[in-house]
Amino acid sequence: MRRLSLVLVLFLLAPAFSLLSLKMSFDKAIYMPGEVGRVDVLITSPSDMPVFIQYRVNGEQFILHARELRAGENELSLYFRAPSREGFYDFEVEVRGDGLRDSKLGHFVVSPPTKGFLVDLKPDVLAVRKNGTLRLRIANVGSYDDVFEVLFPKYLSETNYSYVEVPRGGIVELNLSFDSDGLREGSYDYELRVCSLSLWKCEEVHSQIIVKREEGEESELEFPELLSGMPGSVTQWKVKIRNKSNFNKTYALILEPLNFLGTFENVKIGEVPPGEGEVSVDICPNETGDFSFSYKILSNGVEIGEGVLNLSVRAPFPASAFLLFRGSGWTYFILSVLLMGLVAFFLTRRRATYPYAR
Repeated sequence: MRRLSLVLVLFLLAPAFSLLSLKMSFDKAIYMPGEVGRVDVLITSPSDMPVFIQYRVNGEQFILHARELRAGENELSLYFRAPSREGFYDFEVEVRGDGLRDSKLGHFVVSPPTKGFLVDLKPDVLAVRKNGTLRLRIANVGSYDDVFEVLFPKYLSETNYSYVEVPRGGIVELNLSFDSDGLREGSYDYELRVCSLSLWKCEEVHSQIIVKREEGEESELEFPELLSGMPGSVTQWKVKIRNKSNFNKTYALILEPLNFLGTFENVKIGEVPPGEGEVSVDICPNETGDFSFSYKILSNGVEIGEGVLNLSVRAPFPASAFLLFRGSGWTYFILSVLLMGLVAFFLTRRRATYPYAR
């Protein structure tokens, strides 16, 4: 039983020993322009095998090495020349062999010590629908520990300042999250100012934020789904629209009758500028009854709403008797007029004789 357990443990651990693993570290974090840098790499191999080792500096340099690995840990050093231009750079190492692969990505900084500090904001362009994250990196290339003040754009951040402590020769990375809920669709310049409190010096970095919205998110609709009207008169279905974008939008109201007799506008198109507007459809029923339409609402050709519109048509008294009873409608109409005439006659007569009746 004990032997079986040992075999089971070895079986479960076997996949871990059958993979290549890779670790890397730089001899320092900040290099002078054109300086030769060193990356120490530790490769753990499951067996003796030949491998190819390739590495790239910011995706531009490409160097390929062939090497025989022994089972276990293998140490080697990779050398590169720092670019002549100051900035933040990526360093990627990839190892392939015997159908196995592993890669690691690291970062280093190129800057002269007279620079004091270096700032980087990525990505340069970020498209979001709601929430987004930017990466801010601050490298202290000066001779002393320093504290930096970070000034955020107010329209994209809850707080407009923050303080970050960065040791000498160190790099600090911050993830800046923001919510674009209160912003309209469009492009925004995310500008940061990073100031050194010891050097009394500031650097600016920029990213372009592109806020995208679904058509349904760009509009707010308000309208009734139950209308009332009279035969032969026009009833309007009014749709109030709030256009939350920065551009004019074309809205279309489409009606399809389910059991309606009369005239109506099948399609009504209207343009609404940023802000509030209204699009309405005229409906003219021929007779009384309860009717229904299926409707669709489009914004720039994209459907943003659908449902059923109900219309209740009733005739006013006394015409209701004439419309409800077509065969004897005139009889009811004449009787109604005579009845109202008699009532009016008695009321008028009583009002005229009241002062003399004592």
